[in-house]
Amino acid sequence: MKNDKGELMFVAIDTETWLIQPGLLAPPLVCLSFCEKGKVPLLAGKTEALAVMRKYLDTKAIIVGHNIAYDCGVLCAQYPSLIKPIFEAYEAGRVRDTLIREKLDAISDGDLKKREMTLAALAKKYLKKDIDKGENTWRLRYQELTDVPISRWPKAASDYARTDAATTLEVFFAQGDGKEIADEPRQLRAAWALHLMGIWGLRTDGQEIERLEKKFTAEYNDLMKVATDAGLVRVNKKGEYQKDLKVIRERIKQKNGNKKTAKGMIATDAESMEETGDEILIGLTRAEHLRKLNHTYLSGLKGGIDHAMTVRWNSLVESGRTSATQMRLEGHEPHGAPLQQMPRKDDIRPTIIPRPGNAFIMVDYDTLELRTLAQVCKHFFKASNMATAINSGKDLHLVMAAQILGKSYEDLDRQKKDPSIKDARQFGKIANFGLPGGMGVASFVSFAWSSYRMRLDYNKAQALVNQWRKAWPEMLKYFQLISSWVGARGETSVTQLYSNRRRGRLYFTEACNTLFQGLAADGAKDALWQVTKACYVEPLSPLYGCRPVIFMHDEIILEAPKGKVHEAAEEMRRIMVDTMQNWVPDVKITASPSAALRWYKEAEEVRDLNGKLIPWERVAA
Repeated sequence: MKNDKGELMFVAIDTETWLIQPGLLAPPLVCLSFCEKGKVPLLAGKTEALAVMRKYLDTKAIIVGHNIAYDCGVLCAQYPSLIKPIFEAYEAGRVRDTLIREKLDAISDGDLKKREMTLAALAKKYLKKDIDKGENTWRLRYQELTDVPISRWPKAASDYARTDAATTLEVFFAQGDGKEIADEPRQLRAAWALHLMGIWGLRTDGQEIERLEKKFTAEYNDLMKVATDAGLVRVNKKGEYQKDLKVIRERIKQKNGNKKTAKGMIATDAESMEETGDEILIGLTRAEHLRKLNHTYLSGLKGGIDHAMTVRWNSLVESGRTSATQMRLEGHEPHGAPLQQMPRKDDIRPTIIPRPGNAFIMVDYDTLELRTLAQVCKHFFKASNMATAINSGKDLHLVMAAQILGKSYEDLDRQKKDPSIKDARQFGKIANFGLPGGMGVASFVSFAWSSYRMRLDYNKAQALVNQWRKAWPEMLKYFQLISSWVGARGETSVTQLYSNRRRGRLYFTEACNTLFQGLAADGAKDALWQVTKACYVEPLSPLYGCRPVIFMHDEIILEAPKGKVHEAAEEMRRIMVDTMQNWVPDVKITASPSAALRWYKEAEEVRDLNGKLIPWERVAA
């Protein structure tokens, strides 16, 4: 859409709604404020807002917002007929977001964590003006005006609503004169897909949560009693267990624990305590883990028992990845859980269940970041042993095992169930996943223990590093390239392949990681968008009517009717592979599907006699 001068038409929008509630991330609409460039901001009540949005969507205006995914979610919940045209606007790059633009700029400058991202903060930064966001405004009270005509609203209420749309448009142009920022449309599409995921939410099994809570509490109390009897813990006046760090440090020292903190004190972190082999110290680390399971995970998961558990998705962090955090709403207990950090063990994940009549479909990419690493090396050096191995169908960890044992890959492949070969493969896996980020030998020793509970002495670790570099000689070139970028300054900026997103102020290891991690993140987000689009607006797709519910960096989890598990899983795998292959053109991409009636990390691909995917079931021990 163009204005009378033949210029692109930009319009900023903002919604005023009822308050967000647990299970309600798209609350009822009260009004829509909108402001075209060069015009005064206007208000539309909930009955007029549909026509306003239709006008701008049908005429292909560029629609601007601050955290616009929220406003689009509210509008789609109020008017389902807007879902398809809003998807089309995102697909065409006609949606812009001052929040995403600011994040991309901050990532480019290397100061994302230091910047305030609220509209008020951006107005102060770019426009040198204060906008009233105090607690005594109408900001939290608009539901009182739900059935009141706008003409009868208090002046303060209508002025406040108009201000946000007008300010958003001013900030938008101040951020870059309205020009598109590198990677902006793709990041906006990902933000919309993730917000829809948050709106749909997750359900949880209350009985299973209660069972685990009791089990963890009992085990916690038993462990803390043992530690108390040993003098490592005391009970304070409130009846709470309190660690005696002085006594704990002395016990660690007695058990040959010599790791020190930056201040020169004996370290009391979980790794240091576990390395002593002392059962009571190990019990204390387990007790702390159990406390976290109850307070960080199970308490938040209760939010999905009576209604959908909403999760706050952050679509963009420094690496280009995403994050998921608890929802914290005024007057309510925090609910939801940091899904992407959910423990693999202790059966926390299986408390998350699909709605009745549905199953979870889980499709995850196979060794994705090693494939994107191989692509990065192909891009810069035109050759990569890792890419060649992947494209020939070899197991990268078994390639490393052959290097470690000094045998041929073919010999090991024929005998891969041999315990010594399995052990060597595990060492190879640790090297493949730990070393691409450029960590030193000492850090690698720590990584092997914390991530895999594998003990490596310094010499063994150094030998493994040497064997890994021999298997993948391109990595020496890779580290030399990154080192040349970092130079004497000690930091550098990196532009991501293909998306051109820029990340600034990186140290050596951060720069090593960001190229392949960022590429994986870009491709996975693109795949999430394609899957979400099929679920919501492509009636002929086997995915139509299914709903993405969890995004785990290299895995998408979908809620689908049981009757269409096979067709939906195959289509999701196809979309994910084809989309990622566009980002990783020189390295073969594969993905593995599974289905289950709970979120089981260990779920495997199971098929019936006709070859159709069916839900995996855990066999009782």
